[in-house]
Amino acid sequence: MVISPAAAPPGSTGASRNARAGDRAAILSGPHTFRQFVWLWNVVQRLHTPELHTQIARWLEDSWER
Repeated sequence: MVISPAAAPPGSTGASRNARAGDRAAILSGPHTFRQFVWLWNVVQRLHTPELHTQIARWLEDSWER
């Protein structure tokens, strides 16, 4: 199961707060893009991911791939 930042409503971590331990393990497993990693890290820390952080992560991803 791969969760993308686009799958979560902006500013929302409510569904993740109620996730069971098995669900979290499934979400955190697997290869993720850097942008997904940033979003997931914030979800695990129960933090909001500002749009600016998502844009920076996208830019870093694109720069790394060049």
